[in-house]
Amino acid sequence: MLNSMRSKKNRSIMYILMALLIVGLTGFGISTFSGGSLRNIGSVGDEKISIDTYARQMDQTIQNVSRQIGRNLTPAEIETSGIQRSVLAEVVAVAGMDNEANRLGLSVGDAAVRDELVATPAFQSITGQFDPEAYKFALERSNISATEYENSLRKQNARGLLQGSVATGIHSGDTAAGVFVSYAGETRDIEWVELTADYLTTPVGEPTEEQLVEQYELNPETYTSPLTKDITYVWLSPESLSDEVKITDAELQEAYKINSERYNRPARRAIDRIVFGTQQEALDARARLDSGLIDFDSLASERSLTLDDIDQGEVEREQLPQAVGDLIFDSVEPGVVGPAETDLGPALYRINAIFDANVTPFEDVEDELRDELASEHTGVMVLNLLPEIDDKLAAGATLEELDAETQMELGTLSYSSDVADGIAAYDEFRAVAERTNEGEFPVVEHLSDGGVFALRVNKITEPVRIPLEEIRDRVTSDWKAAETIRRLKEMGDRFAARLAETSDFGSLGIVSETAIGLTRAGFVEGTPPLLVAQIFDAEQGKATVVEDTGSVFLAQVTKVTPVDLGTAENQALVTRIRDQLDQQISEDVLNAYMSAVQQAAGVTLNQNAINSVNSQVMTRGTGG
Repeated sequence: MLNSMRSKKNRSIMYILMALLIVGLTGFGISTFSGGSLRNIGSVGDEKISIDTYARQMDQTIQNVSRQIGRNLTPAEIETSGIQRSVLAEVVAVAGMDNEANRLGLSVGDAAVRDELVATPAFQSITGQFDPEAYKFALERSNISATEYENSLRKQNARGLLQGSVATGIHSGDTAAGVFVSYAGETRDIEWVELTADYLTTPVGEPTEEQLVEQYELNPETYTSPLTKDITYVWLSPESLSDEVKITDAELQEAYKINSERYNRPARRAIDRIVFGTQQEALDARARLDSGLIDFDSLASERSLTLDDIDQGEVEREQLPQAVGDLIFDSVEPGVVGPAETDLGPALYRINAIFDANVTPFEDVEDELRDELASEHTGVMVLNLLPEIDDKLAAGATLEELDAETQMELGTLSYSSDVADGIAAYDEFRAVAERTNEGEFPVVEHLSDGGVFALRVNKITEPVRIPLEEIRDRVTSDWKAAETIRRLKEMGDRFAARLAETSDFGSLGIVSETAIGLTRAGFVEGTPPLLVAQIFDAEQGKATVVEDTGSVFLAQVTKVTPVDLGTAENQALVTRIRDQLDQQISEDVLNAYMSAVQQAAGVTLNQNAINSVNSQVMTRGTGG
């Protein structure tokens, strides 16, 4: 649980506040969208949101997600993934903060802008000095003038001042963090046994007619047929067009080259860094770490640094100064190294994880690349066919006519909530089938794999109780299963009452199993998940009974071991959790503030302009 909390550190706020600056420089080669008279997609108060700003953020987000999944997103995936809503929320949030900073009169001087410029790595020469030519080149490639960029820096710094005034200085204290550590770290020892039908002295026989009718009457939903829709559909999938796609060797080689980071990743290290004022301070800190007097996280807390402050993420050797890179990458195992000299001062580094270089030959991924390129091509082919399909539907064409006149394929389906084969395996199809009523006009819908479909509901059959005579064997089987569980539950309750008196599983005459050091996040193999939850609701010496399919589990808590918050390890853990809580609370406060300033200023959006940008970015970003 605690590792999970760290691995999911939420930096979304800082990304939102800096997104436009970063995107403008990492998205080199992005063409401008504001060549026409329309230049904005909307505004927050008096702060305009330019078309170029939104387009760059959309393009960069699509590229980032594509890199994460190892292939280009299809247009359908972009449309259904929520990227458009997420990017729009980000640029609106930034505009809201800019508007509020301007309303409050927050700004920074030219000196702060200059310092930001000269410290930007993209504008530095190989010697680490500010390079005017690199600066000019970067701005030209990003279609941003020096004035526009420097104004964005000024806004960024003003946003930083506003953010700092809202979200810093929030402290939760050690109490809440201690509760988390105590809750997660407490362990329990248990004895348990699975009670099955073999434990019953008298086997469950056949039900009487009265019992059978009772089973049938008490479970009407179980014995009712689902609502069924008789559906006709037409479907155009990328796979159905695959025979029309020919992938050349040159395209495969180019795809391999473009995906070089995916298939040929250099060695990386996940590192943290603490910078000191003097070499002696760094040496003293290293000595304390080596002697075990303090750990790295506590050393950071001692210097009022959070986990986010020290986290450097995953780095490659060439991203670091040579001396630092050699020090870190010559280490063969995780641990603390240094001190090493940096531009900020002497620093200690903690290597959290080592990732070796990964080189995958072209021959090993040729088939994978061929399938991905084919999928991209067929996805574009589907998009190109959409206007014709839409036009025919708008002109009144039936689904049968679409089957005859286009490349769509006709099919029929008796659909209900428990049907999940063929096209019904797609969540998108199921959602449309669920909400469509008889007589509604078919419209083209998208599938997650880039395909499209349209459907017509011909007839709806309402749910109806299935006559008992038609399912007598099924009802009989259900009664036997329920009766077995009922008897086993009674047996488990009797055993639990005896354990409350004797605390001795042996007195029950059954063979039990044990689980030692069980945590809330743990599990006992062969038992249902609910067992662990109920065990942690029980006191020491208490027994609990849990029903499961076909059997019943009986378990007794034999020992409760609380967490000792006084140990150095747990104190460090409390500190880490406290820092995480402080960070999360700060981000929640800032999110609430950002929502409030947007509401106060008023948000105006031009949906037509947004749709136009979305269409152009999606087409360009997926090779269309």
